[in-house]
Amino acid sequence: MLALFVALLTLLPPADAFNLSLRANGTSFVVWPPSETAVLVVDMWVEHNCEPSAARIRSLAPLVDAFVSSLRDAGAMVIHAPSQGAHFYLSTPQREIMTAAPHSEPPFPLPHLFTVEAIFAPEPPFPLAQGDGGCDAPDARGSVEEFSKQQIETIFIHPFDGISDDAQEIFNLFLARGIRRVVLTGVHVNECLIKRPFGARMLRALGFDVVIVRDLTDVFYDSRSAPYVSRSEAKRLALAHIERHICPTTTSAEFLRGFDWPWHDLDQSLTWPWHDLAWLGHMTSRECGWWGAASIDPIAPKCNLS
Repeated sequence: MLALFVALLTLLPPADAFNLSLRANGTSFVVWPPSETAVLVVDMWVEHNCEPSAARIRSLAPLVDAFVSSLRDAGAMVIHAPSQGAHFYLSTPQREIMTAAPHSEPPFPLPHLFTVEAIFAPEPPFPLAQGDGGCDAPDARGSVEEFSKQQIETIFIHPFDGISDDAQEIFNLFLARGIRRVVLTGVHVNECLIKRPFGARMLRALGFDVVIVRDLTDVFYDSRSAPYVSRSEAKRLALAHIERHICPTTTSAEFLRGFDWPWHDLDQSLTWPWHDLAWLGHMTSRECGWWGAASIDPIAPKCNLS
């Protein structure tokens, strides 16, 4: 089933414009021209010291690959941002794309790695424990610094893509190419997607329109830490905070000409909406027909055939 969904996703025709429904303190509708849009693939590393997280990255990667392929075909710029991993790609065309952009002076100095929490606007405390590890395994395998930061190979890097883990380089390229809108995918929604110097907080402070694709990310959280909830509830809490205080979120389906994927709106009830594709395929074909499942509630499945 996963292979079928990914194959269909890559065959979708490119969009003339991204007509998006954004979720943040309500719902808003925007139109983003692909030529003004970039998608950042953040920290989809080939290895991680937290094995459960690494396993979820491996599962997520084919869907991220299909998604960015569709946006690339539509005319959006794709930048792969494996933090502390850009050195693996020295002298490649993708690095040269980034380093060749002329320097643009930002309105404030850009840090190199993590940003300070809520540095530009007041935020209430984040609802999940921060800085206590977050690995949902009995023991993490040493420090994350000990593992390779190269991007996982299942996400294709096109010759016309960029590769960078440097906020100044990314800022330079955005201004040189007229990029005003940024789509964030990758991991983790409560860590790197919002905290990196090219994450949501910093990009918003630099004046870019930013959206996180909530069904193509993960939460780094251990249920043994406050507020002692399930991982799916932790992701819901993280998204609610982000939508209220940092930036809107949307789903991958919003970018793909309104085609509703069966997994696209399960993010509030499941950490991984494709976790039971055998059940999903059974439900889709038996109850809805292969093209009929637009939204499936795992508690009370239903079809939308419109």
